[in-house]
Amino acid sequence: MAQSDAKKSKAGGRRNRAWWAERIEACEKSGMGAAAYARANGLNLNSFYNWRGRLNREAERGKKKNRKIAKTKPIRFLEVSLEKPKSDAMVEIASPGGWTIRMPSVTDAETMSRFIAALEGLA
Repeated sequence: MAQSDAKKSKAGGRRNRAWWAERIEACEKSGMGAAAYARANGLNLNSFYNWRGRLNREAERGKKKNRKIAKTKPIRFLEVSLEKPKSDAMVEIASPGGWTIRMPSVTDAETMSRFIAALEGLA
């Protein structure tokens, strides 16, 4: 960006986040140091550093937010093998947490325990 372009932009109004983001990205792509780039493009070096720091902090906050999302509890799946029930009778188990399961009354206690443990882990 030529010096006259930088002056025109400033005269047309305050430089905003997008404007500085473009300049900082252009500086990084140019391979020039911040001071040399600012001097060559008529930018205030202190403003350049302030905006670069601000944009880097914003980017870091975005990364932390994404890491928090990734740390949510994973969904667990429980492998179940079903056999034809020997009876049509069903057992219903309701939790204070709000979930309800219905199983054939012939379901063994270990399978029921595994289901309950899996559902408790989701609450």
